[in-house]
Amino acid sequence: MTRTTRRKFAKTMTAATVALPVVAGSLLAQTAAPAPPPPTTAPAQEPAPEAKRPSPLAVALAGVVSAQSGQFLDEEEMQRVFDDFKSSVPFLERFRDYELKNGDEPDFTFHSLVERW
Repeated sequence: MTRTTRRKFAKTMTAATVALPVVAGSLLAQTAAPAPPPPTTAPAQEPAPEAKRPSPLAVALAGVVSAQSGQFLDEEEMQRVFDDFKSSVPFLERFRDYELKNGDEPDFTFHSLVERW
């Protein structure tokens, strides 16, 4: 098992940030369905275009998975990953919006089972 240094981690994160728009664009191009034929009857109320568009957070997270593990996943599995991210975005946004006060302590403390010293 190789050990990751802070410098290597920072380089990886920078590369992922730079490559994210490219990966997200290609992911959306791969998963885009062909346009349905125009309806013959009067359309009912259609949702706003923002409701049809996937969340940028879901696209970004799916892009990270695609960049790291895309060669091991087929299109169906990648679509399931993307759908999972789309369904969890409201929770993630609500979680991110929760404000912590400076005095809030963590819910748990980590203690390793192995004594090293």
